[in-house]
Amino acid sequence: MKERKGFQMSSTFTSIVQENFSFLVDEFCFQIEMIEEIHVVWKKGNIYIEILHNKYSYEISLLIYRCEDYRLGIVPYSFDELLPCAKLAPLTSSFQASNNERLTMLISKISSLLKDILAKIDVFDHNTFDVLASIRKKNCNEYKNKIDRRYLFEQGNILWKEKEYKQLVLLYQKDIDILTDNERKRYEYALCQLNKNN
Repeated sequence: MKERKGFQMSSTFTSIVQENFSFLVDEFCFQIEMIEEIHVVWKKGNIYIEILHNKYSYEISLLIYRCEDYRLGIVPYSFDELLPCAKLAPLTSSFQASNNERLTMLISKISSLLKDILAKIDVFDHNTFDVLASIRKKNCNEYKNKIDRRYLFEQGNILWKEKEYKQLVLLYQKDIDILTDNERKRYEYALCQLNKNN
């Protein structure tokens, strides 16, 4: 795979990260477990915190996980779960840096967010990871419902335009409780059309 031209990874990432995340070592007694060009990992007990800079998408990710969860294949927790767990506002955008100036600014912002999170939740408490898991499950369910809703909307429109009333009724019957007013009217109309034909 060809590497993109432009912003080049260097020791800049690790030095910016070490400077901004020194509080993990100084205040929380984490130890640096690994330092690579685009990846830094801290560890304390069975808790790992890592920050990565994807060299293709330029996205910066912060992850927290327990050693035993990692062994079980549980995906590490990110800001999507950590911010609601700490009762902080969700992110409105991702962290992408393709130059050193933006990298420095975003690393500082991520560091501040992590400080806020660690001030509000105890990552060494087993219950915290139960809460993180329930937030992840809720996020997954919301995403699934959004996809299902979009499918219902798109398929409903196609069936309505093609006057496939039997298929429309079958589609809408499965999700009758979440139909919009317009979809409910279409459903009732389609039922009437089917009753006329019988």
